[in-house]
Amino acid sequence: MKLLASIRKELTLLLRDRAGLALLFVMPMALVLVVTLVQNNVLDARSQIDVLVLNEDPGRLGRAIEEGLRASDFFVARTTLEGVPLTSDLLHRAVARGRFRLGIVIHPQASRNLERGIDRLLEGAEPERQAHEEITLILDPAVQNALEDSIENFLQRLVQREQARVLLERLAQVLALPVLPASPLVEIRREYASDQPLKIKPNAVQHNVPAWTMFGIFFIAMPISSSLIRERNAGTLTRLFTMPVSFPTLLLGKILSHVVINLGQLALMLGVGLFVLPWFGTPVLSLGDHPQLILLVGLCASLAATGFGLMLGTLARTYEQASTVGPISIIIAAALGGIMVPVFLMPRFLQSVSAASPLRWGHEAFVDVFVRGADLAALIPNLSRLVLFFLVTVSVATLFFFREP
Repeated sequence: MKLLASIRKELTLLLRDRAGLALLFVMPMALVLVVTLVQNNVLDARSQIDVLVLNEDPGRLGRAIEEGLRASDFFVARTTLEGVPLTSDLLHRAVARGRFRLGIVIHPQASRNLERGIDRLLEGAEPERQAHEEITLILDPAVQNALEDSIENFLQRLVQREQARVLLERLAQVLALPVLPASPLVEIRREYASDQPLKIKPNAVQHNVPAWTMFGIFFIAMPISSSLIRERNAGTLTRLFTMPVSFPTLLLGKILSHVVINLGQLALMLGVGLFVLPWFGTPVLSLGDHPQLILLVGLCASLAATGFGLMLGTLARTYEQASTVGPISIIIAAALGGIMVPVFLMPRFLQSVSAASPLRWGHEAFVDVFVRGADLAALIPNLSRLVLFFLVTVSVATLFFFREP
């Protein structure tokens, strides 16, 4: 009964702060909604970038580049602008004003220079370096370097493929060899590695819902630390200890009440992935082959977050300290844990540091369930780290709980 009374006290305090409680639930929902919609549009193969193409080359290279862009899943080649055929000035103005991110100008001599260079190679001479450019890439100054490199590499592949075709045709004419078909002779297919039969295709929903759920779960540290500081500074804890209730009972009441809030938050985030995101055209969140394990991961993550909140509340002497250190430390741990940027894209030394982030352990456990179809045995390492983190932080909190202010 004392434990139930302690839990009731904590839940009552949480429910009184309706604005803070709403923020605790609304913030991760808004994050998962916005970030997933943005990334789904970027990662979806159907999301394409408009490219203005001015093809002044009557030969085969110009046609090959146009056909390659049209066949691509990433670019849409546009040769007109509002029904008007493109010109060099029109293309430059459209890109300069930010209406389009990039344009491609294929100059009239591109195919002729390509064929002339192949002929000189076959004659044993060095290809001539033309005074003018065969292809010009017109870029919006606001375009990121990654997109610049992607389109340039794509164009290089198209040019090299056409260059190889011309060379093979010339050799076939000389040596009476069969001409290779335009389509590849070797097909490439995708297969996702998994210890279990993988029934879903990974997408932005599968990655972002667990990521931002983990981020939201750890923000429970703020209300638990602030309530602890408020009770200590107001003398509430001192009055509670004059009653026949033990410290472990009070501590367990705080832990269980906030874990309940976190599990409610987890259910709400799953609801966003299952019912809200599909309204905006994203795939429906798949719960994996073992959906019952989601609750176990959420429980361990909630314990770790609650332990962090207790430790923060005992180490910080004022609410201002907790409200400054808490969010910053959670954001840093989230950034290192792969919530915002995938870990494999980080520098090597940061990849090593990220292994110490509890948000990474929880995120990887969630991803194992949602995406990889993992069973309980595969989750044990990350769940063990979360539980150990909980035990360490609660021990630190207990150690510093009774120190003098």
